[in-house]
Amino acid sequence: VFLVFCSTTFSWTFQDKTVDHFAFEWNHPEDFQEAASLFVDSFLVAYQGFTPQELGVTSIEGFLKEVIEEELLLKENNPEMIHWLIVKKDNVVVGLLILELSQYPEVYCRQMAISPHYMRSGIGKSLAGIALESLPECNRFVAITRVVNQASARFFESIGMQR
Repeated sequence: VFLVFCSTTFSWTFQDKTVDHFAFEWNHPEDFQEAASLFVDSFLVAYQGFTPQELGVTSIEGFLKEVIEEELLLKENNPEMIHWLIVKKDNVVVGLLILELSQYPEVYCRQMAISPHYMRSGIGKSLAGIALESLPECNRFVAITRVVNQASARFFESIGMQR
């Protein structure tokens, strides 16, 4: 009698690449702090038309700093499940995508931030494309945005996601 153990193994391949003079780099800890600052700066711009009360926080900047510190800690504690894709132009961080793979092949987009100077330049679409290319078995890509962040919702719809 032979017993056969069947399992499904999922793989992902995180390879850095350059697209149109932008460097897309996976999990480079030396860039995490600069990416964290970009996250705060980009969301301060995105939320500039809102009061802390409308966002349900006491301080927008304090809230954003708390969020990214939690993301850094999560990455440190779960290096195989949390992955940072950082975009750089001329060695300066201009974009960030944080993915969670704990439910893979479902992929959760934890955070995405683009420098205000590079919004609407195709970086967000490239981030999503490179992420999905690196995760060939992905069967569902989930992103959650705040209701007030209509720009984010429109972006995700523009790349084929549904509300």
